[in-house]
Amino acid sequence: MALPSRGEYAVPAGLVSSFPAVSVDGAWRVVEGLESSDAVRSGLAASVAELAAERDAVRALRLLPQ
Repeated sequence: MALPSRGEYAVPAGLVSSFPAVSVDGAWRVVEGLESSDAVRSGLAASVAELAAERDAVRALRLLPQ
């Protein structure tokens, strides 16, 4: 599920990323504390870097708050 991060799994707060999630009383919640392999952590770090670069590019166009 793609959700805004609150800092889970080393994804900076505010970035929207895919996370393992469950629905609790109609609201989506990130499942925290799952173990991941080095390969998964490396892939996640690459995705986070790409998302952050895209966010920064949009901010530079003044389409997001500075």
